[in-house]
Amino acid sequence: MENSRPILRSVITELADRLPQLGGDYGSRDFDVDLFRAFDTRRVRTAKRVKLDVVEQGPPHDPREPRIYALDPIAYDDWVSETPEVGTTYFDDDGNLASDVAQFGYLDQNGEFIKRPVLDPIPDFTRNIGGALELKWRVFQSYLKLRITEADGDWGNEYRVELLTVSEEAVHAYQADSLPHAIIGAVLGTLLSGWTHDLASYEIING
Repeated sequence: MENSRPILRSVITELADRLPQLGGDYGSRDFDVDLFRAFDTRRVRTAKRVKLDVVEQGPPHDPREPRIYALDPIAYDDWVSETPEVGTTYFDDDGNLASDVAQFGYLDQNGEFIKRPVLDPIPDFTRNIGGALELKWRVFQSYLKLRITEADGDWGNEYRVELLTVSEEAVHAYQADSLPHAIIGAVLGTLLSGWTHDLASYEIING
């Protein structure tokens, strides 16, 4: 497929083998990063992030008095991707539609342009349902649909996720006690099955 990103089959196989080892409700940022790297060419690194925690200020209050709370910023390291540039379209001097690549950055006090890529947190694929759905969309877009059902597992309810073609043909199914894990497993299993489409942004190659 022209302009598709080659992905080694061994990379997808290794991710699929690691997925059951994460545990039911356990999210792994290292796994998230490896999953992201498999489908995205952007540079990945760690960066400082800040989250706000609600804390009670001062000594214990008299129950009859209103409590005082504050937002306490907590800094922590997390994985992010770098986006150094963005594609733009514009009309040139002759009125023709043209395209170019613009660098992200800012002007310093001397008017010099300093490159500064946009940082985006790596999606929380393994713990967040929205993150897992983002992965499915990134890989298959609307060419495959999700069907999610509850199923009996060894330790209680589990989720069975099937990826279906537009004609309702099941391509691959995966069952886990975590819905994000089940979605990820269905995506990885579909890739290993060899299913693809003409406009796919990836190509699974042996190696």
